Amino acid sequence: MSATSRPVVLLGSLLLAGAAHAQPAAPDDARRLIANCFGGAAIELRVGDNSVVLDAADREQVQFAMLRRYPMLAGQGFAPTDIVLWQKPGADWIYVALQADTERPGQSCFAATFAATIFAITPALQQKYFFAARSRT
Repeated sequence: MSATSRPVVLLGSLLLAGAAHAQPAAPDDARRLIANCFGGAAIELRVGDNSVVLDAADREQVQFAMLRRYPMLAGQGFAPTDIVLWQKPGADWIYVALQADTERPGQSCFAATFAATIFAITPALQQKYFFAARSRT
């Protein structure tokens, strides 16, 4: 099986609950809507998309890279509870910064998205979460 023939799917209630560790999606979960924290359009993640919630250490590294590239975020209190690395079908990879949804307790919303290709750490994370896991199956 080639490294790109089967997507890793790590969706589930964790995206809506803001859990720190990725878990496989339940079979009946066809999609997850993640509300925009500021009232814009929601993001729809579907089973079969390449997506993963970064572990705590990786989240911290990516958040640091984001703050280094966009220092104005620090003054706005940018502190995501989770970061998702996601490739929407037919589109480039992005990072989705999640935070606790103040309007819906126990759920997360997205506060920002970033093009993943601009961060040097992205290829290593893609290898870790997607390609390395596939080569073991």
